[in-house]
Amino acid sequence: MYRTLTLLCLIFSLGTTLSAQDIETHEYFQIETNKTAYAFGDNINVRDAPNTTGKVVTQIKAGTILKILDVAGDKLALKGIEVPWVKVQFLQNGKSQQGYIWSGLLALDRVARDGFEFLLGLTRIEGEVYYQEVRVIKEGALLASKEYKSFAEEGFYVGFEVTDNKGVIGVKNIIKVHNGYGACGYWSGYSLFFWDNKQLFFIGNDYGLVDGGEFYKGTEYIFPADDKELDGKIKKKDTHFVADPVGNSEERIISTIWVWDGKQLVHKKEE
Repeated sequence: MYRTLTLLCLIFSLGTTLSAQDIETHEYFQIETNKTAYAFGDNINVRDAPNTTGKVVTQIKAGTILKILDVAGDKLALKGIEVPWVKVQFLQNGKSQQGYIWSGLLALDRVARDGFEFLLGLTRIEGEVYYQEVRVIKEGALLASKEYKSFAEEGFYVGFEVTDNKGVIGVKNIIKVHNGYGACGYWSGYSLFFWDNKQLFFIGNDYGLVDGGEFYKGTEYIFPADDKELDGKIKKKDTHFVADPVGNSEERIISTIWVWDGKQLVHKKEE
């Protein structure tokens, strides 16, 4: 088991980096010119200069497709987030326009699925605590949003995935926000949300911590599509494992069964 845990630590490190690459995400605050980005904030002021005194030439809605032309101007710090201004190009009313916006109002990632746009953003940093937000957009209108406290830290990778309901009745999509770091000793995993076509619900964190092959602590959600014996229910598996180099170990696993009642997960039993 000790060797298995050491290998798991390596997988966590590699998996974090590969996940970020596979779904074409980027590290916090990474901005590339000539790349496509998306507006996360709604009614964002577009200015004629890269500062707050620049004249507002127009406003853009959340989900607006942007092309990053340049990183310009000094960094601006708002709500603990210090990032630069960017010059962007976009279409508005069929006309190409350009201007400057603060890059803290860009989405970290975006997924289009089933007629909706799902956006991920960073809303504030308080001390070492990162707050992220998931937004659902349709035809430029903000339908729902959910801010939550992430387990991410500076230097973490960000990933975003939207799947089907994985067999959970009453749910349209499951949203998974990945935060991870390419080394052991850091939490890595997913923050989970349910979308029912009207509302967003934060479910919990599916994540773990591996440290040097001697310690593992984690929570895993198993959905009906992954285990047919669950028959529409959800299993939450909490694992705590401690080992030492000479082979002594202790493992505790607690599995609980939950049901989605349309508003929250309701605990049914322990296995």
